[in-house]
Formats: sequence, structure tokens, C-alpha cells
Amino acid sequence: MAFSRVYRHDKPETWAEHLERFQVWLDGRGTTTDDQKRRLFLDTLDDDTVKNLKKWIAPRTLREVTYEKIILKLDEKIVPSINWLVHYSAFVRRKQKDGELGTEFMSDLNTLASPCGFVLGQFVYGFGDRVVQSKLIEQFDTITETSALADVQEAEQAQVDTAKVRGDNFIFPCNSSPRSRWSPEQRVQQRRKLRRQRRGNSSP
Repeated sequence: MAFSRVYRHDKPETWAEHLERFQVWLDGRGTTTDDQKRRLFLDTLDDDTVKNLKKWIAPRTLREVTYEKIILKLDEKIVPSINWLVHYSAFVRRKQKDGELGTEFMSDLNTLASPCGFVLGQFVYGFGDRVVQSKLIEQFDTITETSALADVQEAEQAQVDTAKVRGDNFIFPCNSSPRSRWSPEQRVQQRRKLRRQRRGNSSP
């Protein structure tokens, strides 16, 4: 009876189970020679895994490498990729938090991405300000982590400056801003304005 399972390169998490099942099947079959084990095992790998394996053992060929060394090489390459997937999963789920500065977001991405190397892409993808994010996306082919962070800090400073201006001097138009957004000074000015209007309306 042939071994029916095929290991797929895009499912590294199934590697340990695949190898265990194959070795159990191999023991039941009574296969003992290294050449037979190697040939039967290679038949259980998908084409992409075989192609990768050829690269990993070069300049030697598959015929020149023992079954045990093939298993060791695949273990060496596949097991770390499983750990990489765990880190990458946490990395891609990371989005900018409310009130979090760009520098803080970038710092945490660097920590999460140490095994991955995709900080800039996730920084742009997860950035909270859609206007700034759109600008970064447009420039993505030419920006670096440093330049992206500089753009973000400039935008954040502009927002801070705008908030200060609005808090100190800016008065929302009466017909476009709800009273709940008026500052105490604005409420005083509106009351004075209403009093003047009433006086004008009451005069003969």
C-alpha cells in the first residue's frame, strides 16, 4: 500500500506529523535500504519542496545525499519557518493604538518583526491616520523607515499645532458646529452676540 499523504511547502506546521506518519508507514513496510527510503520519501513531497531541497543541498544532488541527511536538512529549514509564522502572525495583527505616537508604534513593530523583517510595510498598513497612510502608500517604493517616520512625526506635529490654534483662537461658525464643542470663551462670546441681536430687534 502506497503512502498517500503529500507534504506541501506552504503548510510547514504539518511537517512533524507528516514525517512521523511516513516513518511509521516505512517501518510497517519493512524498507531498510537508504536508496529505497530516499526515493519513497521524495515521492511524498510536493514539487516546490523538492525544488527547495535541491537548492539547500547544492552542489550535491539528491542521489548523493542520504535519507537521514535529507531529513536533517528539511528539519533545519522547515522548523524555523514554523516559529517564523508564529512571530509573523503577531506582527501583522499589530495596529496603531489610540493615542499611540508614531515613534512608539515603530518601536514595537521593530521588536515584533525581529524574526521577520517587514517593519516598514506593517508600519504603513497599520497606521491609524488614513490621510497620512495614503501618502505613505503612494511613496512606498521610495520611502525608508527613517523617512516614513519623519513624515509621520511632521504630520503629528501639525495636528498638535492645529489643535493648539483651535483651542486658543479658533471659533467654530455658529451654523456648522454644535454647542457641545464650544469652549467657555466661545459660549461667552455667543451670549454677548445674542444680547446685541435682541437689543437691536427690540429698538423702535
